[in-house]
Amino acid sequence: MGQTDFEFLRPLFDLVGSMADDDDVADMSFGLGEPGSASPLARDDAGMEGVWVSMVAMHGISAALDHVVALRSLVIKAQEVTVNAPWTLLRGALEPAGVALWILSGSNRDRRREHTLRVWVHDLVERQKWERDTGLKPVAPAKSSHERIGDVHKLAKRLGLRPNQVATRLSYSQAVADAAATVGWSRADATARWREAAAFAHGRSWPLFHLTTAEDAEIIRGGVGLRLTLNETRLGALAGLTLDILNGAVDALARLSLDGPD
Repeated sequence: MGQTDFEFLRPLFDLVGSMADDDDVADMSFGLGEPGSASPLARDDAGMEGVWVSMVAMHGISAALDHVVALRSLVIKAQEVTVNAPWTLLRGALEPAGVALWILSGSNRDRRREHTLRVWVHDLVERQKWERDTGLKPVAPAKSSHERIGDVHKLAKRLGLRPNQVATRLSYSQAVADAAATVGWSRADATARWREAAAFAHGRSWPLFHLTTAEDAEIIRGGVGLRLTLNETRLGALAGLTLDILNGAVDALARLSLDGPD
């Protein structure tokens, strides 16, 4: 398929182009600067002991933009678009952008901090599993993930945050659904788009039958073999959701980074 077949992706590609030159892409900064010293986001970060709201949000936005850059290279430069990869790359943009917007759209400072610490706990739990898998044992003064998880819960208590919110397991589908609601999508539609992308990423068979275009078929032993190609209409809905959430996250970060009152 040529690049003219993918005009629905142009707004995503334009967003990346508006935020980053080649150097920004190379170091993953994407033009995201530090929040103003008198901004709401700086006040969110104050007293967070290194587990900052701004850090999690910026990392999420950067990861999302990085996946869009890869998709742009696939579509525009290589022009070798396969059935599964575009779904997986858009999922790689949707999830971190969704988490960033979920954090930044918290109704007040406590909610933004609770969401941030929930992400930190999730990350540390995953790191703890990795340490176990690899046999890595941090050497003092470095702390193990188990110790750092304890520190996060103590921090939440000192900040007067709700312990049950910080301890609740992070759900990417829920974070995406909540983020989508803030930019005008229904939670059900957003969850469906996320689930479709996840199914392609995991190599499941059901999206191949429901979300691709059959080009040819032949009788094979035990059934029918199909030649499938990407269905742009189906992928377009995921691209639209990703664009809206990513734009929402970028806008929220910019707004909260400006010096001024909450």
